[in-house]
Amino acid sequence: MKKAVFALVLVVIMTSLAHASIEESKDSFKGNSSVSSQYEGGFPIPKFNDFSLIYLSKKFDSNNDHEVVMTIIIDSNKYWFFSRDGVDLKIDGNITRVGNAITKNDRAGSSVLSASILTLDEDVISSISSSNSIILRAYFNNMPDITWEVPAATVQEWKKVINATKPK
Repeated sequence: MKKAVFALVLVVIMTSLAHASIEESKDSFKGNSSVSSQYEGGFPIPKFNDFSLIYLSKKFDSNNDHEVVMTIIIDSNKYWFFSRDGVDLKIDGNITRVGNAITKNDRAGSSVLSASILTLDEDVISSISSSNSIILRAYFNNMPDITWEVPAATVQEWKKVINATKPK
């Protein structure tokens, strides 16, 4: 009985450490809106093969033009200097570089928030929308690379975000 209870507690803890969700937001003042998937890996960074947060957002302007942006965040007690060269996405076995990253590092109390912000081009968006598996590799100037297999549920959410229409 103790083993069963321990196993149940372990499963609950493991599944609560990482999850994703889709959210919509609207700015009625400017007419902008977005649909985003938020993956939460853990705070601070739980291990060297995961991220604290990853957002995949489809942002619409008032003219219904849109862009898809990926934001990768690490919450740690150290600076993680993301490479400005971007990340590699291995989508169904095909590797694509998503470059020209905007990188930021901010101290928040005893924590350091490091971020890489990437705008995805149409080829990458199209590849993600029909993908079965995605592996992301992020490069750093001061830390080892992180290679992360995107969970299947998160891949499905990313497809929903990419195919989303502007929230009303």
